[in-house]
Amino acid sequence: MSIFPESPVEQDTESIPQYEISPIGKMPLFPKEIIEETEPPYQLEYDEINNYEFIFGERRDNIVHNCRTSGLSAEAFFEESEDPSVDPYMDMMINPGVPPLAWCPIYKAGSTIWKKNFAILSGDAKSDVLRTGNSDPLDLDLEAIIQERYTLTYRVSQMKKRATGMATLMVVRHPFERLLSAYRHKLENRQGEEYYYERFGKRIVEKYRQKSSNHTQAEPTFAEFLNFIVDEQEPDDYWTPYNSTCYPCTIKYDYVMKFENLVDEYNYYLFITGMHKHGFPYPLTPLPENDPKSSTSQKVKEYYFKQVPTKLLRQVYEIYKLDFILFEYHPDEYYSLSMKDSDTESDVEVYAHE
Repeated sequence: MSIFPESPVEQDTESIPQYEISPIGKMPLFPKEIIEETEPPYQLEYDEINNYEFIFGERRDNIVHNCRTSGLSAEAFFEESEDPSVDPYMDMMINPGVPPLAWCPIYKAGSTIWKKNFAILSGDAKSDVLRTGNSDPLDLDLEAIIQERYTLTYRVSQMKKRATGMATLMVVRHPFERLLSAYRHKLENRQGEEYYYERFGKRIVEKYRQKSSNHTQAEPTFAEFLNFIVDEQEPDDYWTPYNSTCYPCTIKYDYVMKFENLVDEYNYYLFITGMHKHGFPYPLTPLPENDPKSSTSQKVKEYYFKQVPTKLLRQVYEIYKLDFILFEYHPDEYYSLSMKDSDTESDVEVYAHE
């Protein structure tokens, strides 16, 4: 099941500078004065570089393989059709200068750090300010910088052509954990998130709260939110599937980072591409476990998923199935944590990729 975002007005960008190919992948053509100006904050050993190159290379290969076996290869995507949804719109942030970089934003998967990076590249934000982590009023300004400086909306076919001349990246996260993080951040507590409460939360409670429920809070429960996801399938940046956001079967991504290991993979990426020369916050450090933007701890997962019926969770899986398959995530752990629907359902179905 694909959930397509709305189709905003198409925009255009400047031509994109090229990358040179090196043994370790695409390297930006930095001006000489930049190359000589800044040394890397730390050095990676040769074995570490090889290990990460293997990881990213294996992910690229797996995505290509899984796209083909799922019938979602680029060749299958653009069929002759009068249906405009065959070539939908997508968001992509492009830095057309130095370094030429394209990032597909996925919210609740490390998106804030990349917004800050693009704000730095724009010249409108100082990296030393962004490093402090001060969110007031910086985050308000951050959105304004992004909207003003960077073109976001493209036809997928247009982006496929442009992506050949730049380094492309996206960050993914276990789909169930992303949904939980979106719920905790946007819907669990209406304070500070009135927009999401008025647009989604109030409606979810009215439609999905049982009269016999002992829940008294105005905000929806996690299970009610998942019922909404299954029934409504209403797109939003915080829960639209990756496959309908970044189109990884059509656009080749040089770097697909996983949120679960984002600190190490992000720091490697900055080191190997020389992005530290542009003042990117470096290196990243892990967030506290109780931060909803951080990787979800085992205790937190157990607390929320034990409230979700297994049957409902399997329905959610079907909606995000392609995300699971393309990026090789598995639902078994979450099935085992969920609430069994009946006494007959005592065993968890074993999941395996075909």
